[in-house]
Amino acid sequence: VAYAPLERQQTIQARIPGRIVQWNEKLVEGARLTKGEFILEIQDNDPELLARIQQQRDAAQEKLDAAKLMAEAYAANVDAFSEAQTQVVEAVEQQVQMAQQKVEAEKQGVEAARAALEQVQRNLTRQKELRDDGLASTLTYEKAVRSEKEADSKLKQAEAYQASAERELAAKKAEAKQKEREAQAKVDKARAEHQKALG
Repeated sequence: VAYAPLERQQTIQARIPGRIVQWNEKLVEGARLTKGEFILEIQDNDPELLARIQQQRDAAQEKLDAAKLMAEAYAANVDAFSEAQTQVVEAVEQQVQMAQQKVEAEKQGVEAARAALEQVQRNLTRQKELRDDGLASTLTYEKAVRSEKEADSKLKQAEAYQASAERELAAKKAEAKQKEREAQAKVDKARAEHQKALG
């Protein structure tokens, strides 16, 4: 209803922010337009926006490629640590088995020393009876006493070896558990890093 064009101004909402860089020269007040006809060209306020977005996209792609490489490296770490864990567990199990075998060997040594002591004690008793009856010399009896002391000393030594072997077995078991936990911690850490890289 206003005759002056400046009094009939209307605000047009554009879908993208920008500025008008070109008008249709045929566009005048009251002109008829057909569908699809050029009216105006809007250009972004920042003419370098597309180039910057492309650079950001390229940087993001490089970052993605680097993350994929990291994920592959962490996956390889998981495999390596899992294999190392298996080897560590096998090695410590063998050490524990060897310690158990040593304990068994020392137990047999104790049994042998105990049997030898019993035999020497029976011989000592026999020699004492023979000496008391005058059928054996004092020297033979003294040899039997000395043999009994030696056999008793060997039994005590064998028992000490057995106790030492049992302590060593306990230490190997504790060491095995510690190494297994350490190996599992490395595997778990590598898996976490792999999942983080995948993320």
